Amino acid sequence: MKFSTRLTIYINLTIFIIAPIFVAILYNRTYEMLQLSIYEKQSNFTRYAMEYIDRTLYSAWKNIQFIAEEDTLESFVDNNYQKDFIEKKQENLSYRLNLKEKIEFTGMWDLLYIVDSNGVIVESTDKKMSGKSIFKFPKKKLAFEAAMSGKNYYSDVILSVITGKPTIFFSTPIRSHESFNRPIKGVLIGNFSWVIILDFLETIDAINPIHIINKKGIIIANTQHSHVLLKDIFPNYNLINTYIRKKRGNNISIASNDNNKAVLISFFTENGFLDYKGNDWIIIYEIPSDEVMVPVKRLLVDFAFMLLIFLIIISILFYSIGNYLTKPIKALTLTAKSISSGNFTERSNIKNKDEVGILATTFNHMLDHISQTQNHLQKIHKELQLQKDWLNVTLSSIGDAVIATDETGMITFMNSVAEKLTGWNFKDVEGLFITNVFRIINEETRKAVDNPVKKVLETGVIVGLANHTLLITKDGHEIPIDDSAAPIVQNDQLIGVVLIFRDMIERKKTESQLYEAKELAESANKAKSQFLANMSHEIRTPLNSIVGFSQILLNKQKEYMFPPSFREYLDNIKISGETLTELIDNILDLAKIEAGKMELNLEPFNLKFLVQGIYQINKAQALQKKLDYHFFINDNVPEFIISDRTKFNQILINLTGNAIKFTPKGKEVKIEVNRDNSWLMIRVTDQGIGIPEKYLTKIFGAFDQVDSKNTRNAGGTGLGLAISKHMVELLKGDIQVQSKPGKGSCFTIKIPFMEVSTQHNVEKQLSPDNLQFDKNNKVLVVEDSTMNQEMINILFKDIGINIHQAYNGIEAVEKIKNIQPDLVLMDIHMPEMDGLTAMKTIRKSSDFDNIPIVALSADAFIFQKKVAIEAGFCDYLTKPLDFQKLFPILIKYLQKDRSASSTSIDITQTLPESIQKKFKDSLKELSNIPFFESGYCLREVEKIQKLIEPFNSPYSHKIKELKKMIFIVDENNFNKILDELI
Repeated sequence: MKFSTRLTIYINLTIFIIAPIFVAILYNRTYEMLQLSIYEKQSNFTRYAMEYIDRTLYSAWKNIQFIAEEDTLESFVDNNYQKDFIEKKQENLSYRLNLKEKIEFTGMWDLLYIVDSNGVIVESTDKKMSGKSIFKFPKKKLAFEAAMSGKNYYSDVILSVITGKPTIFFSTPIRSHESFNRPIKGVLIGNFSWVIILDFLETIDAINPIHIINKKGIIIANTQHSHVLLKDIFPNYNLINTYIRKKRGNNISIASNDNNKAVLISFFTENGFLDYKGNDWIIIYEIPSDEVMVPVKRLLVDFAFMLLIFLIIISILFYSIGNYLTKPIKALTLTAKSISSGNFTERSNIKNKDEVGILATTFNHMLDHISQTQNHLQKIHKELQLQKDWLNVTLSSIGDAVIATDETGMITFMNSVAEKLTGWNFKDVEGLFITNVFRIINEETRKAVDNPVKKVLETGVIVGLANHTLLITKDGHEIPIDDSAAPIVQNDQLIGVVLIFRDMIERKKTESQLYEAKELAESANKAKSQFLANMSHEIRTPLNSIVGFSQILLNKQKEYMFPPSFREYLDNIKISGETLTELIDNILDLAKIEAGKMELNLEPFNLKFLVQGIYQINKAQALQKKLDYHFFINDNVPEFIISDRTKFNQILINLTGNAIKFTPKGKEVKIEVNRDNSWLMIRVTDQGIGIPEKYLTKIFGAFDQVDSKNTRNAGGTGLGLAISKHMVELLKGDIQVQSKPGKGSCFTIKIPFMEVSTQHNVEKQLSPDNLQFDKNNKVLVVEDSTMNQEMINILFKDIGINIHQAYNGIEAVEKIKNIQPDLVLMDIHMPEMDGLTAMKTIRKSSDFDNIPIVALSADAFIFQKKVAIEAGFCDYLTKPLDFQKLFPILIKYLQKDRSASSTSIDITQTLPESIQKKFKDSLKELSNIPFFESGYCLREVEKIQKLIEPFNSPYSHKIKELKKMIFIVDENNFNKILDELI
């Protein structure tokens, strides 16, 4: 069979197979779209009908409520039995006409009834019903009782006893307009005219049946009258009910009608309208399937006819194209036969410009290039030889030893480095097996090691030597080496192995030196950490007494009536102790950072409270320098976030403290907090001395300071910025600085955060003034320092608790057994028995499992706290003892004095008459300032504080409480204290 004939047949067969499939797919898709359009149209039609019915019934429901609100209706019910018979008759006739006018006007009602509160029908549009009891009509009774209970009622469709027609009862209470609570005087009941719904259904489609069924499947309306209303159950109710249980709304289904003919059923469940919830009716719309499928069948005939015409045209077309295309191919075939017989002078005469013409031209060029190819191959052979010589020179010049073998493991190449290391000459070993020349053993076991070349030949993968491998040279010397062997692959065939190895003597020496240096560095770092821990402990122990006694004296200043200068001296002692503590903490923080042991403690906290707290902490220093010191928090900044509160606080304290320190009198220092999506942008700006550009990177180094003279004047160690930078980076943030000498600096922090959705309570600051404990509490303090014992004893006496004392772990164990304390405060480092050993001894007895024991130590490293908690301590306090951290511990474990109560203070007995008026006026002025204007509130409170300070008034404590409430942003307690004062 000719090629052209076969080509035509193949193409036609392909077309005859693909075309029907394509047409079938196209028909199916078009059929689905057409069917979907029909279904959607019918569904929308059904939905519209049900929504119209719901709106109509909603109008009736609202109409009867509107009628019941008329004043005349109330008067009619109220006065019906108070008039004589003639007046009653005349009034009933008048109102009956009024009710009929409403029925005719709305067109919604068959009958309307007015029923008094006793259930008597006092008036009706059907005069026969007047004077009858509503309780004789059970279904009207339900409507009456519902309305008398205060509800607006509607029933399902029922047959009216009076009219014999389907209807819906609507009822609503008739309320008094005179009384405030509007009592119910009677009920208005209406028989809805169901004909309205039936007429509407007939206007939709006069040919195809439309039904409405209730939730029991009973037909309550239809357009064909083939079923009796309110008696017959819809034939396909079970099918429709199954659909509804799966999904409410409108659905489409194929079913059989009463004549067993296939119909397309569209149904929609009632949803009600606004506050009219409906009765869960279902509207059903039937269309014969034949009527629906007419356009689909027409579409099928059209597609079949088009397919037939298409196939006939394609067959004729491709037969002609096949003959035209194969003619030049036949000519090219004859030329190829001639060339295959050895006639290279033959050329094709095809001049076409299509693919066949290109093929013929390529044939002609191929013959021209055959002779040129022979010359080119000879040239390539020479170049390959040159490349081989160059490769040999290159391999001989590299620093590593190289040996190559063939696929059997026989040596084919060895460079000069390999000759030197092995002691063999290439000429002597060429053709020998690699195992005869490259002999290796394990340095530790002295056993022979498998030759890597042999492994590569077996596996075909790269193989490296293990550590501690020795090469045995020709003369028996041992040289430590490191090597690897790799397969030489050509055309996916393993044709040899290349072995590369090197002398490891120098490297071994270097590794040994590095190991010794590493051990030395680790030893030095361990010694540094131990030194810092010891120094921290030794410094914190005396600091505990210094800071503790200064706090005790400050708390007792009212009792001892110290002069102002003494107060200043005590403040200086306390501040110096806290500064020294801060310096120790900074050094410890730096040690943690350098050791990579600083950790994050993520927790929710009040960001705005933290910023305001930092502002207040530094305010005294700023006021002393008369700085324009203020802060701004953007409204888009959340109040509560999740981050590391301690590190946030330390970063801002460092930056704010530096800004105030290096800013001259009268200049500005500002804290700004903004939000950029999930990032906090915090800027601390000052108009201080500024930083030269060349020092901008230096300032973040530990102990680095720009100008030692300025630093001596302002104070500081040079650790604050270094620690702040590391903490910002630990929080996944960034810190930048912009500065100009003489104009000031701006430090910008960008830190990610997580927002807290629920508000967290803010803990109030605690002090001995607002703590009262049960005097029966037993507290044991275990401390080897007599001075610290005395300081703690004074502190506990101030809050009404007598303590028991022990000076070492042995005494502590014995006293715990004897006195069964409610709380134990125990030092860690003590003579004879330390705190950790004492804790383990105490916890061995089950009798003491529940005794809270709190560590009180000068050890401040995290790992030291962790060891204490793991040993059994409940909490951990570091020295110097901070009262604000001790008081929550006492509240947590000790019993409170429930009998304590506050007493009122008489202002006339505490302040001179001349000051009393100023005091009251200032309080009233303070009450008029909005709480969110915290700066103004604070200034006014401080003014009041200065006013009463010379008189040692008990009100001073209340004023301090006001400042605390501003500080912790507690508006409720602020207003409560202010009301008490006023």
